[in-house]
Amino acid sequence: MTETLRIRLLGPFEISLKGETLTQSAWGSQQTQTIGKILITHRDKVVTSDKLIDLLWPDEPTESARRRLHVRISQLRNVLQEKKSLIRTVHGGYIFQPDESCWLDVDAFQDQISQGAQRQETGQQIEAIASYENAREIYRGVFLAEDLYADWTYNPRETLHESFIGLLIELSECYAQQGRYRLAIARARQALTQDHLRETIYTRLMLYHYYAGERDQALRMFERCRVVLESELGVPPLNSTLDLFEQIKSGKLWKNSNALRYPPPIYEGRLFEVPYALSEIPLVSREREYAWLVSRWNDTSRRVILLEGQAGIGKSRLLTSFLDYLNSQGVRLLQVQLTPSEHRPTAAIVTSMRGLLTESVLKELGPATLAALATLLPEIHGRVEKLPELPALSPNGEHHRLKEALSALSTACASEPTVLIVDDAQRLGHAAVDLITHLNKAFRIILSFRSEDTPPDHPIRKTFNPTGLTLKPLSLQAVHGLIHQLSGQEHSSLALQISSQSGGVPLFVVTLLQHMFETGLLFVNSRGGWEVTSQEILTLPPTLRATIEARLNHLNPIQRRIFDYAAIIGGKFDFPLLQTTTQQTEESLLAVMDDLINAGLMVEPRSLGKPEFMISHDRYTEVAYETIPPVRRKGMHLQAAEAIETLYSNQIENHYPALADHFNKGEKPEQAAHYATLAGEQAITHFASDEALHYLEMALALTPKNKPIELARLHLAMEEVYDLLGLRKNQDKDLTQLESLYQDLPVQLQANIRLRRAAYEWILGNDETANASLMEAIDQARTIGAKEIEAKALLLAGRAALDFSQSEAYLQRALQIAQETKYRALEGDIVRCLGNAAYWQNHYQKSLVLFNQALAIHREVGDLRGELSALNNL
Repeated sequence: MTETLRIRLLGPFEISLKGETLTQSAWGSQQTQTIGKILITHRDKVVTSDKLIDLLWPDEPTESARRRLHVRISQLRNVLQEKKSLIRTVHGGYIFQPDESCWLDVDAFQDQISQGAQRQETGQQIEAIASYENAREIYRGVFLAEDLYADWTYNPRETLHESFIGLLIELSECYAQQGRYRLAIARARQALTQDHLRETIYTRLMLYHYYAGERDQALRMFERCRVVLESELGVPPLNSTLDLFEQIKSGKLWKNSNALRYPPPIYEGRLFEVPYALSEIPLVSREREYAWLVSRWNDTSRRVILLEGQAGIGKSRLLTSFLDYLNSQGVRLLQVQLTPSEHRPTAAIVTSMRGLLTESVLKELGPATLAALATLLPEIHGRVEKLPELPALSPNGEHHRLKEALSALSTACASEPTVLIVDDAQRLGHAAVDLITHLNKAFRIILSFRSEDTPPDHPIRKTFNPTGLTLKPLSLQAVHGLIHQLSGQEHSSLALQISSQSGGVPLFVVTLLQHMFETGLLFVNSRGGWEVTSQEILTLPPTLRATIEARLNHLNPIQRRIFDYAAIIGGKFDFPLLQTTTQQTEESLLAVMDDLINAGLMVEPRSLGKPEFMISHDRYTEVAYETIPPVRRKGMHLQAAEAIETLYSNQIENHYPALADHFNKGEKPEQAAHYATLAGEQAITHFASDEALHYLEMALALTPKNKPIELARLHLAMEEVYDLLGLRKNQDKDLTQLESLYQDLPVQLQANIRLRRAAYEWILGNDETANASLMEAIDQARTIGAKEIEAKALLLAGRAALDFSQSEAYLQRALQIAQETKYRALEGDIVRCLGNAAYWQNHYQKSLVLFNQALAIHREVGDLRGELSALNNL
């Protein structure tokens, strides 16, 4: 009979009906799914109603719990559709009875193990290996990985996990009996990652290494066993293990007639892990692309150069080679690496420019410019005395002030050829792209980005000429050349298979080769050459993700734990943060980091301005993160958040975004909303509009509806960002939300909302509506003595008035309030508007005096934006 129902309990729970996997929404409720899991786990056995009620609704009255159970059972049958008859109601409870159309992974897993054991016992080693390998493939992970903390899952999980360890041990023995020690070692090590305290696995590995001709590795395995047992269990190795160690050390194992006997290895030479040559992707068959970059660079009219391609296609490697060329030509390089954890691309761009702040440049820039730069480069405060305190501006004002400050900095450095390079530029938002557009007047720009993550409406494609360089996959000939360069030999058949399965993506090529070395399909012989394991048909994972998962599954528990925390942190980090999060000793953590670096999974940039460690590629970060069970991921995020609060308590403002993300993913809404609000407001001042909206929206979603003042604070901030970006529909929607909160807010906030509505309507030319809102804002502000709001409203009224005398009256009143309350930046804006009014009435001399007066005020308070506006008027 055709298998129409496939059920997976090993790893994440999954049911497929006629080839279609049921989605989470198909279950209707988590309780329905849990009942299904319980009945399937106890298949062919009656599960009483009382037991189900006790597991799901222990505190609910019996009758209401029974009614709920009947509803959930009905839902479960609906989920199974035509297979609903497999759920039967019997006296006292329910039973799941699979038929021939039902495939269940745990049954298939145990069946393959039984077949393997029978074949192994009768000496059918090849057939036994096939069965054991089938079972190993079926075991995707621990039983119901998402239910690790449910008591009823403990016994079946432990039983199946023990079976998995047992099959790995027997599988390694089958390989060893054939002299296939590389695969025997790989499977035994996989067993060790599942239980690193099992002494018998260490002894097998000692034997396998010894018979493979690696006595030093066998002795190291004993030392590792001794350290683990003594440090974690407080016991020494067994006497039998000590005897084996002494016999291997003295070279007398062969003389022991009672010792296990294995055949010579089927290949000669020393066994290696991943060769060092595979630690990074070499530049192969990219000569034409490299020449294209050089030609574009030599064309000085090309201010922005675009380089794109899919993940792992080799953009970063090509870019590194090209930057080496630029460096040799005396070009100054400003590099920006935007990792998945980078939420502030604008700040990252500005930070890359800190090397431009030489003493001569600092002396050339004005105090207001330096003060504006210091908002993102705080070290300026320690190098320049008495910087002016900048007045608070609207997001639009902050936007212009920072842009002009950066423009002044780039102009001051324009005498030396400079290029700004942004890798993974698909993470740039509108504000960051706008900033780059402003900078390319003085600097050349190179943007490298993923094609699949950069849709047609992405700011990069909408802003710049889309004609750039798109990297294509490597041809078979190029893959052959790459493998030849790595190994120093011809490997035509290997290149053919790798090319076919990698699709010509360089990252995939190298990852597959690394996987083959780690699993024993490839080894390095005594002459240093690569060899494919004899008699082994190459079976490689079908996708890059599967290959990466396979590589990560070969890490031992400590290594995988550290790697997972590195992914939780975001893939780039300094050592103290990882140590505080993982609570490891410095010595033990450094040892693990060395192992991960040697495996090519981690890199150590050793460069100023970069983190101390990084995961070697974004894809490794993504796969590691996504494969962490959700319940464990939640706790890890909380540990990371607590580590940041502990480690950086004196500079916590630099970590608002990370804390918001970690607390949000750790399901702590109160802390997440607090830090998201701070991160959003901070992003506004840092000219990071996309980041600001991201965190303000996060805070808004987490803030309870019974907190109108907090909600209004968030909506006001978002409205200002929408105003800055010119997103009028969003701005109107936000103002409408604010108006729905209006009655529950204090008068000062009500006045501010009326002022913001007036400004919006004035921009759209709705003068009557704008004027009505303005008058209400002015009345409310006067009622409570909110002088700043009143002055701002009068300023807007003066700008909006069509009658010059009425306009001047509003502006004069606004000026009087600003002077009385010493809002100097606002005073400068009002004086400048009075100058404009005088100019349009042909009072040119008066307007000139007023413009100069405004300029003096803006310079006095360090308001760069106002200063530039006044200069434009002059």
